[in-house]
Amino acid sequence: MDALLTLAAEDEGTLKRRVRKERQAIAGAGLTVLHEQWGGVVRNATGQRAEHFGFADGIAQPTVRGAQGTPEEIASGEFLLGLPGERRPMNLGHRPASATWMWGGSFQVFRRLRQDVAGWWAKMEDLREAGETAEDVAARAMGRKLDGTPLNLDFKNDPEGKTTPLYSHVRKMNPRDDEVFRDRSHRILRRGIPYGPAMDRSAPDSQDRGMLFNAYMASIEDQFEFLQRRWANDPSVASSTLTKSGKKAGVDGFDPVIGDDPAVASRRFGADAVKKVPPVAFGGFVTTTGSVYAFTPTRAALRLLSTDSSL
Repeated sequence: MDALLTLAAEDEGTLKRRVRKERQAIAGAGLTVLHEQWGGVVRNATGQRAEHFGFADGIAQPTVRGAQGTPEEIASGEFLLGLPGERRPMNLGHRPASATWMWGGSFQVFRRLRQDVAGWWAKMEDLREAGETAEDVAARAMGRKLDGTPLNLDFKNDPEGKTTPLYSHVRKMNPRDDEVFRDRSHRILRRGIPYGPAMDRSAPDSQDRGMLFNAYMASIEDQFEFLQRRWANDPSVASSTLTKSGKKAGVDGFDPVIGDDPAVASRRFGADAVKKVPPVAFGGFVTTTGSVYAFTPTRAALRLLSTDSSL
């Protein structure tokens, strides 16, 4: 059996002590550590906790129903097995039933994402229009400014993507219109921590840096893989979906942060299908260099798994 262990602490000293303790326990149990990956906090120009491109991170996390009492909270069954989810209308179908020992647990996706920070900002500089800065282009690509300020709080007031482009990362990953996109059934709980040194934009380099991405959900296929395949890497999903609902839609494209680059997109869809995609609406600056699909059981299930009891 392979296992993925995530450790976090408020300071590096505490974390190092905990890692040593866990390594001792692992060795004592006769197990082997196959890989160890360290991450740490990166700050942007405004001092906020950020990822390596410079955007404030940890924004727009879904809240779980019953936990915080906000109108946007999502049913707990979207993250924990054995509980009611957001499956409406019924033509979405039911997710496969899980074994009772899995109830309360979550499926987990862990990825090591390498970021080409120098390449990203070179592209932002290259796509500047008159009177724009590279930060302005990057804000359109992300859907919010470096400090986390959204370009538009309400996408329903911007159906053509004039303020927040349809291809922007935040809009691709969370269109915020459940009546049209059924986005409430595709949300994931996720958190990332950067690895590698921060890059000085005045002195670009090619050092290995990126994000350690951890996400939890009730269905990897219906949530994480759906977001990657259907929303991030489908150049017409927003336009085609909005058209079906009777709304006028503008031009969208690939997710500029995690989507396909022009070469890959052309091979997958054909040159004619992507020739109208805006230059900024292509990705290619985030590469997955390691990944794990796992299941995170409850403590009770862990205790059961540690015995000879039948599941």
